[in-house]
Amino acid sequence: LDEILSKVCKVKIVDGCLHLDDTWIQFNVVARNLVLRADVRKGSGKILGLGWREVSMDKKLSAWFIGGGMQMGAFGLGISNPEFRDIIRGKGPKNHTGFFQLEAIADNEILTLKSDGEVVATAANQEILESGKISVKALQGVSLFKNIKVKILDGK
Repeated sequence: LDEILSKVCKVKIVDGCLHLDDTWIQFNVVARNLVLRADVRKGSGKILGLGWREVSMDKKLSAWFIGGGMQMGAFGLGISNPEFRDIIRGKGPKNHTGFFQLEAIADNEILTLKSDGEVVATAANQEILESGKISVKALQGVSLFKNIKVKILDGK
C-alpha cells in the first residue's frame, strides 16, 4: 500500500516535513508586503520555489532555487504577468545539498531573496503591487519544506 500511495501522492508530511512532488500548495494568506521564510531542501528535479502576491494563476511573483548540475547554487526572482520571466538571477554563497533557510521579502516594489541570511538577489518590481496569496512549490521534481513562516508587513 505504501508503494502505491507514494506513486499517486504528490503531497506528503513525513516527520513534520512537507514533501512536494511536482506540485505546489497555495495558502490562504493574503498580503502585499511580507517576509516568507522556510527551511528548504531540493530533493530532485528542477526547481524549488516560494510564491507571493499571487493575484491569479497568471499574475504572481516567485523566488526559485536550482541546485546541482550546471546551475549549482542558482537563485532568482521571477514574475508571471501572464508569461513567466526572470526579474533577476543570483548565485548563492555555497552549494546547498541539505536543508537551508530560504527567505523572500516583499517591501512595496523592493523584492529581496536571502539564503541562510545572505542576500542572493534583490530587484525592484512595479508590475505586481497588489496583495495576493502565498505558496510553496516543487516543479518537475521533489522539494522539502519545514518551519514555513510568514510575517505580514502590511500596515507596519
